[in-house]
Amino acid sequence: MLTREDIYKIVIAVEEMAKTKTGALIVIQRDTQITDVLKEGVNLSAKVSSELIQNIFMPRTPLHDGAIVIDKTEILAAKCILPLASEVSIPKNVGTRHRAAVGITEISDALVVVVSEETGTI
Repeated sequence: MLTREDIYKIVIAVEEMAKTKTGALIVIQRDTQITDVLKEGVNLSAKVSSELIQNIFMPRTPLHDGAIVIDKTEILAAKCILPLASEVSIPKNVGTRHRAAVGITEISDALVVVVSEETGTI
């Protein structure tokens, strides 16, 4: 389970990325293990930090595409490819990042935080 301090670090990172419209996709693993998603990502095994999260999603850097997966107090992996939503009621104008956020919640109990790079909306 995330500590209050780690939640605060994620919030700070997300708020900063929203200001600059830096797109982000943060998956917080809960009870359902998402090992298939982790296998495809780049293993990090790093402590949660606001600075690291912001750095990962910086545009035109090797890890910025895809999602990061956090479990407890650790960023397990970055550049993870998530399954896209199968829900047909999702509007066509919704981007891939948002479809992926919904997709992972269809197959797990993960919490997902998305920052839109178009609007900066969290």
